[in-house]
Amino acid sequence: MRALVTGGAGFLGQHVVGLARARGWEVSAPDRGALNLRDAAAVARAVGEQRPQLILHLAAMTSPAQAEADPEGAQADNVAAVAALIAAPGDARLVLVSTCHVYGLVPPTPVSEATPPAPSGVYARTKAAGEALGLAASRAGRDVVIVRPFHLTGPGHRPPYAPADWAAQVRAGATSLRTGRLDLVRDYLDVRDAAEGLLIVATAGRAGEVYNLCSGVGVPLRSLAEHIAQGRPIVEEPSRARAGEVLRLVGDPKKLGALGWAPRIPLAQSLAELVARG
Repeated sequence: MRALVTGGAGFLGQHVVGLARARGWEVSAPDRGALNLRDAAAVARAVGEQRPQLILHLAAMTSPAQAEADPEGAQADNVAAVAALIAAPGDARLVLVSTCHVYGLVPPTPVSEATPPAPSGVYARTKAAGEALGLAASRAGRDVVIVRPFHLTGPGHRPPYAPADWAAQVRAGATSLRTGRLDLVRDYLDVRDAAEGLLIVATAGRAGEVYNLCSGVGVPLRSLAEHIAQGRPIVEEPSRARAGEVLRLVGDPKKLGALGWAPRIPLAQSLAELVARG
């Protein structure tokens, strides 16, 4: 398989590139300096020259706080870049990596792909807009698949994301753990299982479909913090909380499971490795 991976230096991207190459794929993963996704002409040239069979689009502005501070940049990274890849020459399958945040405020049951998106905030809205471009291209005959990862963690995770931030505090010798709100419930998946799931969708997913990438298990953030704190006192700081937080966000993984995928790495192992080495 000849694949072009955008965002290959990111948290998930590094694992995707490593796994694909280990399986014998020919992978090109240019960084932002080598390929500016905001430049549609540059994207067209790169795709035309490399002629990939598959494009895995992981690059994005992923920080909600950064997106709120720079909505034009979020539009460029999360929407215009998708448009450029869709318009690029060739007939490569395009896998768009979106986010669970497009679901917005959802009921407390596991969220399936049939749940209508209701994005709130610049980050979620721009990711939903990128999805809409991909689905429209699919209806027009382009081979596009969309993946919605839920929360990922494991080796290589970096702050400011919650488990990575807490683990970094522990490695730095903090005597207490400072956190944001802990009454939230999230669906966490090891990044290596996520990389496996993404490659399965890339090769076996149906064009025009959306796939959740999640564990299906809701984890209270308090229990996550207690696991990482290892007996240290936990201090919730209101300043770390974000407005408009969804209280419970848990996905339904059955659709991806039907393609033969299932998580293998226990969350406890992911957290232990994260605390040990970051």
